[in-house]
Amino acid sequence: MKRLIIFSFALVAMCITSSAATYCDALITSTQAVHTAHITCSSLGGNQYQFVFESTDAFVKYNDGSNFFMNVNGVGGFHASKNLTQNGNTLSVIIESNVAPTIYAGDFFVQYEDGEAWFKLPIDADFSQVCDGSDTPDTPDTPDTPDTPDTPDTPDTPGDLQTGSCSGTSTGVDPFYTNANPQFAVQSLEKGFNWTAETTTTGVNIKVQFLDNLPGMASPYLFTFDAQGVLLGDPIQMSGWDNATRTATHTLTGLANGQDLVFLVQVALEAGKILFTERILYTVGSDCNSMSDDDPVVGSCSGKSKGVDEYYTSNNAAAATSADLTNGYQWTVATRQSGNVDIELEFLDYLPGIAAPQLFLFKNEGGNEVLDGDPIPMRWMGLTASYTLENQTTGTELVFLVQVAYEMHVLFTERIRYTVGNNCQEDTALEQPAVQTKPRKVIENGQIYIIHNGIRYNALGAQIK
Repeated sequence: MKRLIIFSFALVAMCITSSAATYCDALITSTQAVHTAHITCSSLGGNQYQFVFESTDAFVKYNDGSNFFMNVNGVGGFHASKNLTQNGNTLSVIIESNVAPTIYAGDFFVQYEDGEAWFKLPIDADFSQVCDGSDTPDTPDTPDTPDTPDTPDTPDTPGDLQTGSCSGTSTGVDPFYTNANPQFAVQSLEKGFNWTAETTTTGVNIKVQFLDNLPGMASPYLFTFDAQGVLLGDPIQMSGWDNATRTATHTLTGLANGQDLVFLVQVALEAGKILFTERILYTVGSDCNSMSDDDPVVGSCSGKSKGVDEYYTSNNAAAATSADLTNGYQWTVATRQSGNVDIELEFLDYLPGIAAPQLFLFKNEGGNEVLDGDPIPMRWMGLTASYTLENQTTGTELVFLVQVAYEMHVLFTERIRYTVGNNCQEDTALEQPAVQTKPRKVIENGQIYIIHNGIRYNALGAQIK
C-alpha cells in the first residue's frame, strides 16, 4: 500500500545504524584517554527509558550545549545534554517515548580540573535492554567439545592503490566544532592553510600546512568522518609536525580505491585555544591534475531562500519556522550528461548541533503531493548537504526538501522544484523559476532594472545577459 506523507513522519530523523549493543554500567574513555566514565542506556518499563553518565572523577561542570541528540518517538531533535540532571558525579535523564529512543549524535564534553574531556557516547546503544533487577542466571551446562573447524581459505591479497593526488588552499574552519566551543576555538583564518592528499600504493599521505603563524601551534590531530558527518573512531594524533613550517603530516592505511575520505585537522594553540580546519573531501586514488570531467553538467538551477515547508512545520511542535533563520540557505540542482542529478543545499546559518540531513522526495498521487519512499540520508560536509539521484529522465519534475535536526528542533526547508535537464541560465523572461522570490527594482547608471530570482531584466522585460 502506498503511503501518504503523514505516514512517513516517524521516519524523519531515524538513527542510521545497522546494529545495537547493550550498555549497562559500561566503561567509556575520553578521546584524550585521561578520564573515564560508566554509562547506562536502559528501559525502565512502559514508555520510560533512562540514560546515565557516571564520571569516575569529580568534574567542574559539563557542557549542556554538547552535540548530544536523541531520536524520541521516532523523531530527532531531542537535545539530551540540555535535559540532564546532576547528582554529584552522575548525570541522568529519563526519556518518555513510545518507541525505544536512539542516540544519533554523541559528542559530550565535560570540564575537569585539568581541562576539558571529550566523550564519544555510543550511537549503537540499545535502550530496550533492562539493566537493573535481572535474575542471576543459572550455571550453564558444560558445552560439548566443538568440532575442529576447517582451515579457512587464505584471503586474497588486496591490490595496490591507484596513485594520484589532490591539493587545495582554504581559509575555512569547521562550523560544528568551532561553534560548539566558541570560547576557545579560532573563529576565522586570515591566510588559511594548504592541503595535499596523495595516494601511494600503500596508503594516503595527508599534509596540511598552516599559513597563519598562531601562537603555540602544536599537537595536530586528524579527524575522519563518514558520509553523514559522524566522526569515525577517536581523533588520530598525527605522526608528523614541523614547527618551523607549521606542517602536519600523517599516512592512513587500509583504504580502498574510490573510497571517499573526509577529514579535518585540529591544532592546539596557547592559552587553551584550538583550531579546527574545515572538512576536506578526497577520493582515494584520484588525481586532480589529470582528472577530466567525463560526465559534464548540461543544465543547472540555483536559488536562495529562508522558507520552510508549511505541512511539516505546522504538524510538528518541534519544527523550526522561517523566523529561526537569519540568512536561510542556498541550493543548486544540476543535471549531468548521464542523467544523474546532483542536489546540494548549503545552510547559511549555524544552528546549534545542526546535523543528520535527509532528502524528502515527493510525487503526485491523486492530485496530492505525497512522500515518495522513505527520507534519504544525505552527505554532510560542514553546513552543506548533498545527494545524487541517478538515471533521471529529462523533463521529469523533481520536488524535494531537506530536513535537518538541531538542538530540540527539526527544520524542513521549503519544497524546491526542478525539471531534469533545465538550465536556468538559459531561461527567458517569460519562464518562471522553480522557487519564486519577490521582484525588486534597482537603478544603476541611470538605467532601471528588475531583478527576479537572481535574473536581471530591463524595463521591457528582456533578460540581460
